Amino acid sequence: MIDFIKINYSNTGYILPTSLIDFKSGFNLNTGEIEENITGNYYDFKIKRFGSGRTMITGSIHKFFNRHDFNGNDLTAINFQKSVLDLRNEINLIPDECILENVEIGVNVQTDFNPNLFLDNLLFHRTTEFNKPISGVHYMQSKKDNYIIKIYNKTAQNNRVLRGLERELKGNNITQKERTQKESLAQIIKDQLKDNTLRFEIKFLKMEVLNKMGIKTTADLYKREIFEQFKQLLLEEFNEVYFFDYTTQIHKMKPINQISFKDYRNPNFWKSLNRKDKYYHKKRFNQLTLEYSQDLKGKISEIISKKIDQLTAKSLDILTDILAPEKTVNFRQINHSYIGVKRPNITTENNRVCLVTGLNISMQKKTSKYLCSTGLIYYLENEPDIYKRLKDKYLTAEKRGSELRKQIYYIAHNIRNTKTNVEHNKRNNRQRFEQRNYPKHQLQFSFIP
Repeated sequence: MIDFIKINYSNTGYILPTSLIDFKSGFNLNTGEIEENITGNYYDFKIKRFGSGRTMITGSIHKFFNRHDFNGNDLTAINFQKSVLDLRNEINLIPDECILENVEIGVNVQTDFNPNLFLDNLLFHRTTEFNKPISGVHYMQSKKDNYIIKIYNKTAQNNRVLRGLERELKGNNITQKERTQKESLAQIIKDQLKDNTLRFEIKFLKMEVLNKMGIKTTADLYKREIFEQFKQLLLEEFNEVYFFDYTTQIHKMKPINQISFKDYRNPNFWKSLNRKDKYYHKKRFNQLTLEYSQDLKGKISEIISKKIDQLTAKSLDILTDILAPEKTVNFRQINHSYIGVKRPNITTENNRVCLVTGLNISMQKKTSKYLCSTGLIYYLENEPDIYKRLKDKYLTAEKRGSELRKQIYYIAHNIRNTKTNVEHNKRNNRQRFEQRNYPKHQLQFSFIP
């Protein structure tokens, strides 16, 4: 749902991750001097350090999650949040210090028709006409001062990329490293790209609207309510998209309405109208379209709404455990390729275990002794069988109806109390603790071999 971001990193003392990224300085051809600015790339992110010490980071969080130059699949709220965590853990970008300057939000949806039938008939958004900024690309935009409405045929766009990759792979003018990267990208496009994928997107050029929503840093994008606000924004702006609905049965209209509708299909007609007349004709255009078409706008809007609900059904709404800078969380939902990028070293000294469950807690902060919310989320997403056993053992019956966030809190709380209740209150032994917290019919598991 969240894609491109531009970050002005507030901490001027940020240490560049030179062990992972090869930074290069520019060369001024006019003066013959090496420029102070240096740049490096980490997957899709470009990191630029200026001579003043300021650091700018730009790139697609969606492509970073995929670890490929591809954003034609879905990015859930959890995928986004985990990607921000990965940026923190891998190159030490602290969310609270990542001041946002640009943000793109959007959604990929599948239609039951060729998206080009929609793109080719776009007229305007609010009062600004759509145009095709790049010839031959399946993409239209309506640009304002503060934001851009962008609409793509992602299937056609990525199929074009795929054909280009296949041509390059047939040649002999690429290195083995480049061949491996291109083969990997081609495979992910084949595996994850769906037919008739339409993307609707808002690119905020200025942060005024988002700042009013309380969004200033990437940490603010963790808030559960933000995704609901993004949903409303996308739906409201899509409702202001005007286009000729190709299902409209013009021949069934009265002759006078057929004449009007012919004008409505012409982009030049709308350019000639003043504000008052444009408002009148927009309303009439909508009425005729609704009466004589299958209402593609309504159908697409409903698809967008349902898709966003699916993408945001779960999120990591546990800020105290996850956003603290001193914590170390290294997990992802799916395995990704690290081709072409130096990978962080993983040493045995990081393999720590919970004193109660015996499970690995190296994804938590170094001072952790017990499995906490961060670790539980890791097992929920990566090893659900272990999470289920933890839930069965450490979540009481009365708490099983709670929302996921609260369930995770209580599981972590009870794991910790298994040890601390005994040590801090000698009258409470393990047997009394279990009798108090777990019904007799509840299955018991041991996690220590």
